[in-house]
Amino acid sequence: CETTLVVDDFTLTERKAKATVAQNKDELVADGDFSKLEAGGLGFGPTWSFANIGGTKIVGEVAEEKGGRFFRIAMNKNTTNYESAQLWQTLNLEKGVRYEVSCRLRWDSHEEGAGNPIVNLGMYHEDTNTWYGPIDQNLNKSKEWETYKFVHIPADGGKWKLYVQLNGWGNFGNQLTVSCDDFSCKPAR
Repeated sequence: CETTLVVDDFTLTERKAKATVAQNKDELVADGDFSKLEAGGLGFGPTWSFANIGGTKIVGEVAEEKGGRFFRIAMNKNTTNYESAQLWQTLNLEKGVRYEVSCRLRWDSHEEGAGNPIVNLGMYHEDTNTWYGPIDQNLNKSKEWETYKFVHIPADGGKWKLYVQLNGWGNFGNQLTVSCDDFSCKPAR
């Protein structure tokens, strides 16, 4: 049914809150540098998974360069708004713990004068169907590896999906190749 909602006079107040101390203080991402995976395609694995959503044209693979491995995602020009592909790993997070999440991304297909592409980066909680983090991450105008970080404090404990997703939507039909490496998720010290 048709609905109109009017909202006004928002207030944001800072409050001190006692931090939840993590029971597991270790790195939670397994094989964050892809060193244990063989170069080539990746489907559903014990650590990392990759899948297309709404099509099969976006390609993901473990790549190797100068003795190091990383994950590369590529989509062709004119990829539709309804196509995307996602790289993810499921992590077990504790409610209320402050996690520092980071990874390195490289805009492999960067060309001078090109508009900034969008890569989805974040945490997803399937039980509540909620996304957290920067979500639409604009990449810096560079062909170099750049570190992207965010803080995540789970509202619920349990399984969370750390993911990077490349979408036709938001990239305006442009060809785009992005590489990912050195994922980390650990409690803040």
